[in-house]
Amino acid sequence: MVKKIKLPHNLEYRVYQTPLKEYMRSWDWFKWKRAVTKWHRRAWKDKTFFNLTVEAAIWDVWGYAYILPTYAQWRKIIWDSIDKNWKKFKDHIPTEALESCNWTELKFILKNGSFIQILWSDKIDTIRWTNWKWVIFSEYAYQNPEVWDVLRPILAENWWWAVFNSTPNGKNHFYDLCETARIRDRRFYQSLTVDDTWVISKEYIQEERDEWMTEEKIQQEYYVSFDVWAIWSYYADLMNKADNEWRITELPRLFNPVDIYFDLWRNDSTSVRFKQNDWQFYNFIHYYESSWKHISKYFDYIDNYLNEKWLQLWQLFFPHDSKQKRIESEKSSYERATDRYLAHKVHYIERTSSVQKDRDRVREMLPKCRFDKDSCKQWIRCLENYHKKYDEKRKVYLDKHDHDWASHWADSFRYFAVSEKNEENDYNDNFISDVSGAV
Repeated sequence: MVKKIKLPHNLEYRVYQTPLKEYMRSWDWFKWKRAVTKWHRRAWKDKTFFNLTVEAAIWDVWGYAYILPTYAQWRKIIWDSIDKNWKKFKDHIPTEALESCNWTELKFILKNGSFIQILWSDKIDTIRWTNWKWVIFSEYAYQNPEVWDVLRPILAENWWWAVFNSTPNGKNHFYDLCETARIRDRRFYQSLTVDDTWVISKEYIQEERDEWMTEEKIQQEYYVSFDVWAIWSYYADLMNKADNEWRITELPRLFNPVDIYFDLWRNDSTSVRFKQNDWQFYNFIHYYESSWKHISKYFDYIDNYLNEKWLQLWQLFFPHDSKQKRIESEKSSYERATDRYLAHKVHYIERTSSVQKDRDRVREMLPKCRFDKDSCKQWIRCLENYHKKYDEKRKVYLDKHDHDWASHWADSFRYFAVSEKNEENDYNDNFISDVSGAV
């Protein structure tokens, strides 16, 4: 009965979507099941991929994941969105095939046993425990790339599907993915601008310009350009310069003592940075990030890493919220650090009054930094993609950052910049004072 259902349901694919449709409908076992589409804004990306997912779920009983960057985007795209034919996303699942909708777990459950679950990448722990057959990454350029690292082994083991669609968001992980798909065989890659699809008229784009939409934003959204990221990113130009100057590279092994910088987050997610100083640079040799672990587990990780590398701990730096206790009877993270290590090695960084001044300090410090390209890969991505928030109504970038997968860890770099800048200032003040006294 189900096989007689006409698919897609309540939709007709457009001409430019035909190559993707044929690629994903083919069942060639020897084909590498990866597809990457760089389509312009309003090209029906989600409509296309959701319908292809429905088709797959009807024909093959399994679990299918549809991943968006944030919960807010799920509400906007999947739940609230209505197309010009007054159809919601749910309306593309034939009633003959749909068993129920579980809005608590965001699952569309089909009568044949398949299910399609809507997820978002800023909650990695909700994604990692299911043996997915088919994963769609919607607006992947805006997602946390660590999610793909988590899911990659699951899909690779069973030779299953991973599909990525997005408009560009600077030369980030989506750019790397497009470059790989473009040059490798057995992968589907398609790049479409408004000149390729004719979905958006040139008159409409001109209206966007007349309403003060920046040319950079137009090139990014409608002409899928990767070359506009420095306009909205706080540190992209400096990270690009670091790359060009070979300061993002495989760092040489030093036996200098190591400083540790902690960042703690309210959902128990914690990151740790390992830094060595030499006569010229601050060398970030390692980066570790995890969640839902007790602070003692991070101390264990630090000790094991230093022992394996034959390195010595010098100082630990904790942010302003490290003295907070979760429950009254428990010690704070800062107190546990002073219990485990010598008290003079543990430092507390006071909260500063101006985030903008802190960012200026980061920009001052970044030219003095080097990063290990492999051990700090995720952190480098965050620094590159930490950007200003865009106001869709006024068509301008605001003077505050966008809260996404990159913002927290990139913004936490301020702790290092503030502490090191203060030490530099103290050193300079003491030096000037000593010289003045000598004179």
